[in-house]
Amino acid sequence: MLPAAREQIVWFEQNGIRPIALFAEKGVRRIHKFDMPEVIFFLRKKALSLGVKIWTGCPVKDLIQDKVTGRIKGVVFTRAGADRKAFASLGVVLCSGGFSRNKSLLESVQEGLQNVATIAPPGLTGDGLKMGIKVGAATADLEHIKASYAFTDNPSTYQDMTFAYYYGPIIVNDDCARFVNESAPYKEIAQKVIQQHEAKSYLVFDDEIRKTVSRLANSSGPLKEFWGTGKIGNLPVFSGKTVEEVAQNAHIDPVGLKDTVDMYNEAIAKLGKDPDFYRKDLTGKAKLAQIVKPPFYVIPVRPALLGTYGGLKINTDAQVLNKSGKPISGLWAAGEVTGGVHGAAAAMGVPLSSAFGFGRIAGLSATKALREVKG
Repeated sequence: MLPAAREQIVWFEQNGIRPIALFAEKGVRRIHKFDMPEVIFFLRKKALSLGVKIWTGCPVKDLIQDKVTGRIKGVVFTRAGADRKAFASLGVVLCSGGFSRNKSLLESVQEGLQNVATIAPPGLTGDGLKMGIKVGAATADLEHIKASYAFTDNPSTYQDMTFAYYYGPIIVNDDCARFVNESAPYKEIAQKVIQQHEAKSYLVFDDEIRKTVSRLANSSGPLKEFWGTGKIGNLPVFSGKTVEEVAQNAHIDPVGLKDTVDMYNEAIAKLGKDPDFYRKDLTGKAKLAQIVKPPFYVIPVRPALLGTYGGLKINTDAQVLNKSGKPISGLWAAGEVTGGVHGAAAAMGVPLSSAFGFGRIAGLSATKALREVKG
């Protein structure tokens, strides 16, 4: 996949499409950021120039499979309110994305995932995955799908995400009880939150911690001004002169929250650490901070899916495999509809490079099959 992704990026550059930024992961500058509308419009223009027909508003409902050979030979789709069939002598390439917007499918994969938010595009409902499974495709990595923490309610972009909890706030559930080490990796925290009632959680902190977040967390997005000034306005932030008052304003249990904050403060004062969930320090190796200086704040936050990163199992030629590990004739797949690329942990930069790489491989593999058919 990596050589193909590299070749695809070179091809883009040869056609005037270049990354707008290059980010580092673990000290290595390897993550390419593209202007995706530019990429999409370029690919569309290129396809049209080659005579490719592009029909929008035509949802595909099913794959057509030869009952004798098992070969995929077309699709059933809807156009102008009527079901139609499109036959392909060679086969079909699925690149329909993931299923972050399909709550029932998420629940079938992992209990609790249906309660998380998502910032994925509206069309990611798992149609390609379901069609592939229906014709006998195997799947990979579905058990490893993880949400990310933490987003404000009803998130729509990365700007609605905050890592403030790494700088002092505690995290409580609907019962105002702590349940996780707030310094754990954000994917691990998300898994713990998903196990709580309706995947609800709240950041709880005081004004001194707010100032620390403003100074150290490189805040951005809608909450940026709040971290810097304490001004709330229309933001999803609650405040109060006491812990009980902020709990009342946030519509959570005042007594429960006061007890939790008091126990946390007492542990820090006496032990300098958290004996309940083994939180030892904050980001930057700073000491844990007590929550004592008013005003006090509560922010409702929740996990959200950035993508699903699990799906149809494919081989190195981007052919979709059946449950016996053999290619399903005439069926290829690329991008988020596939699994097997990420394993147990998704890394930054991989989703785009895998889409570029396996998209290229799928096209070349299908072209090779066409040449073989023609002899």
